[in-house]
Amino acid sequence: MKSLHYILTLLLITCLVMGEAPSRAQGMVAPLVYPEGRVCADTRTIIWQDLYPELDADAGARYRLTLRESAKKDAAPLVTEIDPRRYFGIYYAYSLPAPLAAGNWELTIDRLVGGEPVTTRHYHYLRYPVKREFTVDPDLSSRLCALPPDYLIRCLQLDRANTYANGYNALFFTGSSVLSFGVGVLFYSVINLGIISTIIYTISFISAGTGFTAAGYYGWKYRANRVKLEKMVEIGTSVSLNGAILDDRILAALELRY
Repeated sequence: MKSLHYILTLLLITCLVMGEAPSRAQGMVAPLVYPEGRVCADTRTIIWQDLYPELDADAGARYRLTLRESAKKDAAPLVTEIDPRRYFGIYYAYSLPAPLAAGNWELTIDRLVGGEPVTTRHYHYLRYPVKREFTVDPDLSSRLCALPPDYLIRCLQLDRANTYANGYNALFFTGSSVLSFGVGVLFYSVINLGIISTIIYTISFISAGTGFTAAGYYGWKYRANRVKLEKMVEIGTSVSLNGAILDDRILAALELRY
């Protein structure tokens, strides 16, 4: 029985020590593709991320967008061959001539060389074609829909980065802290293994305190960056309405800090 107690103790201490390892694996983050999920009825911009634009330099590559309503499989899809504009070195964007009808849509992006689709890489190990599904919801209201492509890309990219860097870490440390605190209470008031219980609940309470502090820090940074993003959306909306040009000095001043 004592050997079992020692094994359980070692396993618990290992979990507590390893539980607060970094919660992100940036290399596994999916590429930015828009639209995705639910979008408002005014959405016209299509964006996708391509880390290897140099492949297009001498290949004469073009791109084919295929949009198909999920509920109308037998209907002819909307197909357009384009030469999209590149933004910030690694993003392609194209603005549709008119908004899409409400409903569920399937988006496919093919890279064409010599008029034929090719399966070159666009994001680490991911290859063309790019496929996404999204829903055009006429009841959804979002100021993102009014942003020009350059501001929209920057806002989407920074929002994702803020979520991964701060939002998920705040949730992770909150969860691990609650778990550590619960283990500490358990060994403090229920399980009595003498000095072993004392060591375990001491480590647990210290771990919980550290985790709650980290969760508060990441939560504060997440909220502060959300305020900056809201300001950027306001500026981008004004730019769209007034026909102005992207001002990198303003964006640099609003750049998020992680």
